[in-house]
Amino acid sequence: MKSLVEPLSMCILASILLLVTGCGRGPTEAPQASPIPRISAEGEFMLNGTWRGNFGPVELQQEGSRVWGTYAFKDGQLEGTLEGNRLDFQWWEGAAGQPYESAAENQRGDGYFVVAEDGRSLEGKWRIEGEETLDGEWALVEKTGPYVAGRWFSNFGMVDLQQEGNKVWGT
Repeated sequence: MKSLVEPLSMCILASILLLVTGCGRGPTEAPQASPIPRISAEGEFMLNGTWRGNFGPVELQQEGSRVWGTYAFKDGQLEGTLEGNRLDFQWWEGAAGQPYESAAENQRGDGYFVVAEDGRSLEGKWRIEGEETLDGEWALVEKTGPYVAGRWFSNFGMVDLQQEGNKVWGT
């Protein structure tokens, strides 16, 4: 019996080590902490994704020059047009999922953002509808998160992942 205990113990220990270390395998190429691309090959800004701002998180979506989204403060929404590095928008609050006109007059207005050269931050101003000057300040910075693009070893073989914003796909 003593002759089986030592080899069996070593086998169990080796199995545990392999499980803990993942069999020594991981991504074939260590994924870089690369930022999500914010400028397209054509040189246009890509604003899709989550941003941090002085009114809480902002979730933006973009199709061509049209940009729309939501922000945390008072169930806020915004919609606008991006031309070059300037995003002109209307904002409204307290009418979640409803159009601009459904918000109370003191809870809607307009503004603009200027996109930084690297596309990773926006700074701008806003005003309440009916006011003459844009005196409210609004700044957004890219919320960085996991970037998983690359070639990975999995239980199902090699997996090639691509990522754009918070969308991930692969083969």
